[in-house]
Amino acid sequence: MPRIKYLATLWLSFFALCCSGLAQAETTVRASVDRNQVALEETLNLTLSADSILFSGEPDVSELSNDFHILNRQQSSRTNIVNGKISSSRQWDYTLAPKREGDLTIPAITMGNKQTKAISIRVTPSNSARRQNTDNRQVWLEADITPRRGYVQQMLEYSVKLYSSVNFLDATLDPLEVDNALVESLGESRYRQRIDGRSFQVIERRYAVFPQRSGTLEIPALTLQARVESYRPSLLDPGRLLVRRSPPMEIDIQSPPADFDGALWLPAGNVEIFEEWSSDPEQLQVGESITRRVDIRAEGLMAAQLPALPRYDLAGAKLYPDQPVLQ
Repeated sequence: MPRIKYLATLWLSFFALCCSGLAQAETTVRASVDRNQVALEETLNLTLSADSILFSGEPDVSELSNDFHILNRQQSSRTNIVNGKISSSRQWDYTLAPKREGDLTIPAITMGNKQTKAISIRVTPSNSARRQNTDNRQVWLEADITPRRGYVQQMLEYSVKLYSSVNFLDATLDPLEVDNALVESLGESRYRQRIDGRSFQVIERRYAVFPQRSGTLEIPALTLQARVESYRPSLLDPGRLLVRRSPPMEIDIQSPPADFDGALWLPAGNVEIFEEWSSDPEQLQVGESITRRVDIRAEGLMAAQLPALPRYDLAGAKLYPDQPVLQ
Protein backbone atom coordinates (compact mmCIF):
# COMPACT_ATOMS: atom_id res chain seq x y z
CA MET A 1 0.00 0.00 0.00
CA PRO A 2 1.46 3.41 -0.91
CA ARG A 3 2.40 5.40 2.03
CA ILE A 4 0.02 7.99 3.25
CA LYS A 5 1.97 11.19 3.71
CA TYR A 6 2.26 12.10 7.35
CA LEU A 7 4.11 15.47 7.42
CA ALA A 8 5.88 16.94 10.46
CA THR A 9 7.04 20.58 10.33
CA LEU A 10 9.46 22.50 12.50
CA TRP A 11 10.15 26.17 11.89
CA LEU A 12 12.51 28.61 13.48
CA SER A 13 12.81 32.30 12.62
CA PHE A 14 15.27 34.93 13.75
CA PHE A 15 15.87 38.63 13.21
CA ALA A 16 19.10 40.29 12.01
CA LEU A 17 19.78 43.99 11.39
CA CYS A 18 18.04 44.68 8.10
CA CYS A 19 14.90 46.22 6.53
CA SER A 20 11.38 45.56 7.78
CA GLY A 21 8.44 44.44 5.72
CA LEU A 22 7.54 40.91 4.79
CA ALA A 23 7.36 39.66 1.24
CA GLN A 24 3.85 39.18 0.01
CA ALA A 25 2.80 35.56 -0.02
CA GLU A 26 1.67 34.14 -3.32
CA THR A 27 -1.37 31.97 -3.74
CA THR A 28 -0.59 28.33 -2.96
CA VAL A 29 -2.59 25.52 -4.55
CA ARG A 30 -2.76 21.97 -3.23
CA ALA A 31 -4.25 18.60 -4.10
CA SER A 32 -4.93 15.77 -1.64
CA VAL A 33 -6.90 12.51 -1.48
CA ASP A 34 -8.47 10.68 1.43
CA ARG A 35 -7.01 7.33 0.28
CA ASN A 36 -4.11 6.29 -1.95
CA GLN A 37 -5.34 2.71 -2.43
CA VAL A 38 -8.84 1.64 -3.45
CA ALA A 39 -10.48 -1.42 -4.94
CA LEU A 40 -11.92 -1.17 -8.43
CA GLU A 41 -15.51 -0.80 -7.16
CA GLU A 42 -14.66 1.79 -4.50
CA THR A 43 -14.55 5.59 -4.63
CA LEU A 44 -12.08 8.15 -3.32
CA ASN A 45 -12.30 11.87 -2.57
CA LEU A 46 -10.02 14.44 -4.24
CA THR A 47 -9.69 17.90 -2.66
CA LEU A 48 -8.21 20.90 -4.48
CA SER A 49 -7.57 24.10 -2.53
CA ALA A 50 -6.26 27.62 -3.09
CA ASP A 51 -5.23 29.62 -0.02
CA SER A 52 -6.39 32.97 -1.42
CA ILE A 53 -9.87 34.20 -2.19
CA LEU A 54 -8.23 36.22 -4.98
CA PHE A 55 -7.85 33.00 -6.98
CA SER A 56 -10.30 33.15 -9.87
CA GLY A 57 -11.46 30.59 -12.34
CA GLU A 58 -11.97 26.86 -12.01
CA PRO A 59 -9.45 23.99 -11.81
CA ASP A 60 -8.89 22.19 -15.10
CA VAL A 61 -9.85 18.61 -14.26
CA SER A 62 -10.40 17.43 -17.84
CA GLU A 63 -7.48 14.96 -17.69
CA LEU A 64 -9.05 13.19 -14.71
CA SER A 65 -11.51 11.52 -17.08
CA ASN A 66 -8.68 9.45 -18.60
CA ASP A 67 -8.63 7.10 -15.59
CA PHE A 68 -11.51 8.19 -13.33
CA HIS A 69 -15.24 8.84 -13.41
CA ILE A 70 -16.15 12.11 -11.66
CA LEU A 71 -19.28 11.17 -9.71
CA ASN A 72 -19.77 14.36 -7.72
CA ARG A 73 -18.21 17.80 -7.30
CA GLN A 74 -18.67 20.56 -4.73
CA GLN A 75 -17.14 24.00 -4.17
CA SER A 76 -16.77 26.07 -1.00
CA SER A 77 -14.96 29.17 0.24
CA ARG A 78 -13.93 30.38 3.67
CA THR A 79 -12.72 33.65 5.19
CA ASN A 80 -11.10 33.94 8.64
CA ILE A 81 -10.26 37.09 10.61
CA VAL A 82 -7.72 36.55 13.41
CA ASN A 83 -6.17 39.52 15.25
CA GLY A 84 -7.24 41.81 12.43
CA LYS A 85 -5.60 39.67 9.74
CA ILE A 86 -7.81 38.30 6.99
CA SER A 87 -7.13 34.93 5.37
CA SER A 88 -9.30 33.32 2.73
CA SER A 89 -9.36 30.05 0.84
CA ARG A 90 -11.36 28.21 -1.81
CA GLN A 91 -11.86 24.45 -2.02
CA TRP A 92 -13.15 22.00 -4.62
CA ASP A 93 -14.14 18.43 -3.66
CA TYR A 94 -14.54 15.61 -6.20
CA THR A 95 -15.77 12.03 -5.74
CA LEU A 96 -13.82 9.79 -8.12
CA ALA A 97 -14.33 6.19 -9.25
CA PRO A 98 -11.36 4.47 -10.97
CA LYS A 99 -11.97 3.02 -14.43
CA ARG A 100 -9.40 0.22 -14.26
CA GLU A 101 -7.04 -1.69 -11.98
CA GLY A 102 -3.34 -0.92 -11.57
CA ASP A 103 -1.19 2.07 -10.67
CA LEU A 104 -3.04 5.21 -11.74
CA THR A 105 -2.09 8.87 -11.46
CA ILE A 106 -4.17 11.89 -10.62
CA PRO A 107 -2.31 14.33 -12.88
CA ALA A 108 -1.05 17.76 -11.95
CA ILE A 109 -4.14 19.99 -11.98
CA THR A 110 -3.81 23.44 -13.52
CA MET A 111 -5.29 26.15 -11.28
CA GLY A 112 -4.80 29.57 -12.82
CA ASN A 113 -1.08 29.97 -13.48
CA LYS A 114 -0.12 27.25 -11.00
CA GLN A 115 -0.26 23.47 -10.86
CA THR A 116 -0.78 20.97 -8.08
CA LYS A 117 1.46 17.95 -7.62
CA ALA A 118 0.48 14.65 -9.22
CA ILE A 119 -0.81 11.92 -6.87
CA SER A 120 -0.32 8.17 -7.30
CA ILE A 121 -3.32 5.89 -6.74
CA ARG A 122 -3.19 2.09 -6.58
CA VAL A 123 -6.37 0.34 -7.71
CA THR A 124 -6.63 -3.28 -6.60
CA PRO A 125 -8.98 -5.99 -7.89
CA SER A 126 -12.00 -6.95 -5.84
CA ASN A 127 -11.40 -9.63 -3.24
CA SER A 128 -13.12 -12.70 -4.76
CA ALA A 129 -12.57 -14.85 -1.66
CA ARG A 130 -14.35 -12.30 0.45
CA ARG A 131 -17.16 -12.01 -2.09
CA GLN A 132 -17.97 -15.70 -1.86
CA ASN A 133 -18.69 -15.33 1.85
CA THR A 134 -20.80 -12.17 1.78
CA ASP A 135 -24.19 -13.64 0.90
CA ASN A 136 -25.07 -14.27 4.55
CA ARG A 137 -23.02 -11.42 6.00
CA GLN A 138 -24.37 -7.98 6.73
CA VAL A 139 -21.66 -6.48 8.94
CA TRP A 140 -17.96 -7.31 9.25
CA LEU A 141 -14.54 -5.77 9.93
CA GLU A 142 -11.32 -5.99 7.95
CA ALA A 143 -7.90 -4.69 9.01
CA ASP A 144 -4.52 -4.23 7.37
CA ILE A 145 -1.12 -2.77 8.28
CA THR A 146 1.90 -1.86 6.17
CA PRO A 147 4.72 -2.60 6.21
CA ARG A 148 4.59 -6.01 7.89
CA ARG A 149 8.13 -5.53 9.19
CA GLY A 150 9.56 -2.26 10.44
CA TYR A 151 12.06 -0.44 12.61
CA VAL A 152 11.78 1.24 15.99
CA GLN A 153 10.03 4.65 15.60
CA GLN A 154 9.19 3.96 11.94
CA MET A 155 5.62 4.80 10.96
CA LEU A 156 3.32 1.84 10.25
CA GLU A 157 0.01 2.51 8.51
CA TYR A 158 -2.95 0.66 10.04
CA SER A 159 -6.46 0.71 8.62
CA VAL A 160 -9.69 -0.89 9.78
CA LYS A 161 -12.75 -1.07 7.51
CA LEU A 162 -16.33 -1.56 8.67
CA TYR A 163 -18.60 -3.06 5.98
CA SER A 164 -22.35 -2.85 6.44
CA SER A 165 -25.42 -3.47 4.29
CA VAL A 166 -27.81 -2.45 7.07
CA ASN A 167 -28.45 0.79 8.94
CA PHE A 168 -27.20 1.07 12.52
CA LEU A 169 -29.45 2.24 15.33
CA ASP A 170 -26.23 2.90 17.21
CA ALA A 171 -22.66 1.61 16.94
CA THR A 172 -19.34 1.88 18.78
CA LEU A 173 -15.93 0.83 17.45
CA ASP A 174 -12.92 0.64 19.77
CA PRO A 175 -10.15 3.19 19.15
CA LEU A 176 -6.76 1.68 18.36
CA GLU A 177 -4.42 1.37 21.35
CA VAL A 178 -1.10 -0.48 21.00
CA ASP A 179 1.30 -1.33 23.83
CA ASN A 180 4.87 -0.06 23.35
CA ALA A 181 3.81 2.21 20.49
CA LEU A 182 2.51 5.72 19.88
CA VAL A 183 -0.69 5.97 17.85
CA GLU A 184 -1.93 8.96 15.85
CA SER A 185 -5.24 9.12 13.98
CA LEU A 186 -5.01 9.76 10.23
CA GLY A 187 -8.73 10.38 9.83
CA GLU A 188 -11.85 8.60 8.69
CA SER A 189 -13.34 7.98 5.23
CA ARG A 190 -16.88 6.96 4.28
CA TYR A 191 -17.82 5.53 0.90
CA ARG A 192 -19.88 2.82 -0.75
CA GLN A 193 -18.71 -0.39 -2.42
CA ARG A 194 -20.61 -2.91 -4.53
CA ILE A 195 -19.86 -6.60 -3.92
CA ASP A 196 -21.68 -9.15 -6.08
CA GLY A 197 -24.35 -6.61 -6.87
CA ARG A 198 -24.93 -5.65 -3.24
CA SER A 199 -24.18 -2.16 -1.98
CA PHE A 200 -22.21 -1.82 1.26
CA GLN A 201 -21.49 1.27 3.30
CA VAL A 202 -17.78 1.33 4.23
CA ILE A 203 -16.32 3.30 7.12
CA GLU A 204 -12.52 3.27 7.11
CA ARG A 205 -10.35 4.56 9.94
CA ARG A 206 -6.61 5.00 9.47
CA TYR A 207 -3.88 5.27 12.07
CA ALA A 208 -0.14 5.92 12.17
CA VAL A 209 1.61 3.54 14.58
CA PHE A 210 5.13 4.33 15.85
CA PRO A 211 6.75 1.33 17.62
CA GLN A 212 8.97 2.31 20.56
CA ARG A 213 10.64 -1.07 21.19
CA SER A 214 12.14 -3.83 19.07
CA GLY A 215 10.57 -7.29 19.07
CA THR A 216 7.03 -8.43 18.32
CA LEU A 217 4.48 -5.63 18.14
CA GLU A 218 0.97 -6.90 18.86
CA ILE A 219 -1.89 -5.08 17.16
CA PRO A 220 -5.05 -5.98 19.12
CA ALA A 221 -8.42 -6.89 17.67
CA LEU A 222 -10.85 -3.97 17.60
CA THR A 223 -14.40 -4.64 18.73
CA LEU A 224 -17.53 -3.27 17.10
CA GLN A 225 -20.75 -3.19 19.12
CA ALA A 226 -23.73 -2.25 16.98
CA ARG A 227 -27.49 -2.36 17.23
CA VAL A 228 -29.56 -2.87 14.09
CA GLU A 229 -33.26 -3.30 13.41
CA SER A 230 -34.77 -6.65 14.31
CA TYR A 231 -36.15 -8.93 11.63
CA ARG A 232 -39.62 -7.98 12.91
CA PRO A 233 -39.21 -4.46 14.31
CA SER A 234 -41.75 -2.92 16.67
CA LEU A 235 -42.02 0.29 18.66
CA LEU A 236 -40.81 -1.44 21.84
CA ASP A 237 -38.08 -3.50 20.18
CA PRO A 238 -34.57 -2.12 20.93
CA GLY A 239 -33.14 -3.97 17.93
CA ARG A 240 -30.57 -6.72 17.48
CA LEU A 241 -27.11 -6.41 19.02
CA LEU A 242 -24.16 -7.34 16.80
CA VAL A 243 -20.58 -7.80 17.96
CA ARG A 244 -17.75 -8.01 15.43
CA ARG A 245 -13.98 -8.11 15.87
CA SER A 246 -11.14 -7.28 13.53
CA PRO A 247 -8.27 -9.79 13.21
CA PRO A 248 -5.32 -9.24 15.58
CA MET A 249 -1.85 -8.89 14.06
CA GLU A 250 1.79 -9.36 15.01
CA ILE A 251 4.51 -7.19 13.44
CA ASP A 252 8.28 -7.79 13.61
CA ILE A 253 9.99 -4.61 14.80
CA GLN A 254 13.77 -4.37 14.42
CA SER A 255 16.38 -2.17 16.08
CA PRO A 256 18.27 0.36 13.94
CA PRO A 257 20.58 -1.34 11.39
CA ALA A 258 24.03 -2.42 12.54
CA ASP A 259 25.72 0.17 10.30
CA PHE A 260 23.78 3.04 11.91
CA ASP A 261 26.33 5.37 13.55
CA GLY A 262 24.00 6.55 16.31
CA ALA A 263 24.16 10.26 15.42
CA LEU A 264 20.49 10.85 14.54
CA TRP A 265 17.89 8.12 13.95
CA LEU A 266 15.18 9.38 11.58
CA PRO A 267 13.30 6.45 9.99
CA ALA A 268 11.51 8.74 7.54
CA GLY A 269 10.44 8.22 3.96
CA ASN A 270 11.85 11.63 3.03
CA VAL A 271 13.41 14.61 4.83
CA GLU A 272 13.58 18.12 3.34
CA ILE A 273 14.89 21.47 4.62
CA PHE A 274 13.59 24.79 3.29
CA GLU A 275 14.41 28.41 4.05
CA GLU A 276 12.52 31.63 3.32
CA TRP A 277 13.71 35.25 3.71
CA SER A 278 11.42 38.24 4.21
CA SER A 279 13.57 40.23 1.77
CA ASP A 280 16.73 39.85 -0.30
CA PRO A 281 19.66 39.24 2.13
CA GLU A 282 22.07 40.56 -0.52
CA GLN A 283 20.46 44.02 -0.18
CA LEU A 284 20.82 44.39 3.61
CA GLN A 285 21.63 47.83 5.01
CA VAL A 286 23.07 48.65 8.43
CA GLY A 287 20.28 49.24 10.94
CA GLU A 288 17.65 47.27 9.05
CA SER A 289 16.11 43.91 9.99
CA ILE A 290 15.33 40.69 8.18
CA THR A 291 13.50 37.48 9.01
CA ARG A 292 14.67 34.04 7.99
CA ARG A 293 12.34 31.05 8.35
CA VAL A 294 13.70 27.51 8.28
CA ASP A 295 11.38 24.49 7.82
CA ILE A 296 12.20 20.83 8.30
CA ARG A 297 9.62 18.50 6.76
CA ALA A 298 9.75 14.76 7.23
CA GLU A 299 7.47 12.13 5.71
CA GLY A 300 6.42 9.43 8.14
CA LEU A 301 7.54 11.10 11.39
CA MET A 302 5.85 12.91 14.25
CA ALA A 303 6.84 16.51 14.85
CA ALA A 304 8.44 15.58 18.18
CA GLN A 305 10.89 13.28 16.36
CA LEU A 306 12.47 16.15 14.43
CA PRO A 307 15.81 17.46 15.72
CA ALA A 308 16.17 21.00 17.03
CA LEU A 309 17.95 23.39 14.70
CA PRO A 310 21.36 24.48 16.03
CA ARG A 311 21.77 28.00 17.37
CA TYR A 312 24.67 30.07 16.11
CA ASP A 313 26.15 33.58 16.26
CA LEU A 314 26.48 35.98 13.34
CA ALA A 315 29.27 38.54 13.54
CA GLY A 316 28.00 42.11 13.35
CA ALA A 317 24.35 41.25 13.98
CA LYS A 318 22.01 40.50 16.86
CA LEU A 319 19.90 37.36 16.57
CA TYR A 320 16.47 36.90 18.16
CA PRO A 321 15.35 33.27 17.65
CA ASP A 322 11.66 32.41 18.01
CA GLN A 323 10.38 29.31 19.73
CA PRO A 324 10.04 26.40 17.28
CA VAL A 325 6.51 25.52 16.15
CA LEU A 326 5.70 21.82 15.74
CA GLN A 327 2.94 20.72 13.37
